[in-house]
Amino acid sequence: MNTDALPAESRNVSIYPCTRRRFVRAFCWIAVSTPFLSHRSLFLAEIHAQPASDIGIFRMNLNSFPALRNTYGSVRLLVTGMPTSFPQIIVTRVPNDVFFAVTSRCTHGGCTVGTYSTSTSAMTCPCHGARFLPDGTVVRGPANEPLTQYVVQYEVPDFLSIEIPGLGFQITGAIVLVGENNVPRYRLSFPTVSGVNYEVCFRESLAAGAWARIPFSTTPTGAATSTVHSGDGAPATVYVDRDASTGFYAVARL
Repeated sequence: MNTDALPAESRNVSIYPCTRRRFVRAFCWIAVSTPFLSHRSLFLAEIHAQPASDIGIFRMNLNSFPALRNTYGSVRLLVTGMPTSFPQIIVTRVPNDVFFAVTSRCTHGGCTVGTYSTSTSAMTCPCHGARFLPDGTVVRGPANEPLTQYVVQYEVPDFLSIEIPGLGFQITGAIVLVGENNVPRYRLSFPTVSGVNYEVCFRESLAAGAWARIPFSTTPTGAATSTVHSGDGAPATVYVDRDASTGFYAVARL
């Protein structure tokens, strides 16, 4: 059954494993930032959501990262939604349009590894001098273990899809009737990460129009005046006023 054709109140907004045989049922923004860019949300990520312990997928637009247009270009990204203890990854382009994405956490002492340098032909840890190739392989100690590598798919000519374990999350939704007059509202529930902020967006059609941020309430009958929810590691439930009979909701990580 094509659930995309159903009214919003009839569907669970959830994320599925990323396969070509399954169509995206819901969308969510995953924001990334770098020291060189002021934009917090650089792309709309297709979320094929699943349990939080499973893989989440986000897509990078190479037009936002000029360095990755060049062979051996390399950037370090702060990926919203990854564990706050170490949320950075390094993406590097090598010859023949091959891309690698690895954690920037050094396997020796946990320091933040730098991006790839053509002068050293490696990514270097500033703390103790360990060096790694773009795919995370150790080329000089004291590190003994490679950097964690993530699966990357290059979509010619502009996009990368990177699989990040633990990034996926589920969103469930249902219509509820509140107050003495049984006013319909839409309830959204989703897990949160401590230190990450969330907003709710709505779009009447996936085929046209822009996503719009909408206010919400954290109680069934409260005024829908909040626009940001601060994650604390616990599941969140919010309520939005329904101004359209059908449409699509999204939860955005900021």
